[in-house]
Amino acid sequence: MKSLIRHIYLILGLLAFGIGTIGVFLPILPTVPFYLLSVFLVSRSSKRMTEWITSTKIYKTHISSIKGNREMRLKEKLKLIFFLSLVFGVAFLFSIHLHLRIVILVVWMIHILYFAFVTKTKKPDISYEESKNYDK
Repeated sequence: MKSLIRHIYLILGLLAFGIGTIGVFLPILPTVPFYLLSVFLVSRSSKRMTEWITSTKIYKTHISSIKGNREMRLKEKLKLIFFLSLVFGVAFLFSIHLHLRIVILVVWMIHILYFAFVTKTKKPDISYEESKNYDK
């Protein structure tokens, strides 16, 4: 029975990882929640799979900074908000039905509010030499 549950966790985790990867290219799909779900599910199934997912470039780029302390660099936040706004804005403009426009607008605003206020802005690392220039 435990083996069956571990296989279900593995399949669901890989599915969530695949959807998250598609979300990298389609900003309308939220990447981070699917990657976090993937890590959770796969960590329940196999330690080896957990190590594989956390070693991928996509995970390191999009999840590692936000996973532990919910921080992103300002440049990453602005880039993400720009592309989210671009995709949601186009979807909003080309949607015909009022109900669909309302749903798009609500999801768009939730994304903007989440990345603007829930995720912290990571401060840039400043070397000692650069910090001396700020005093002048």
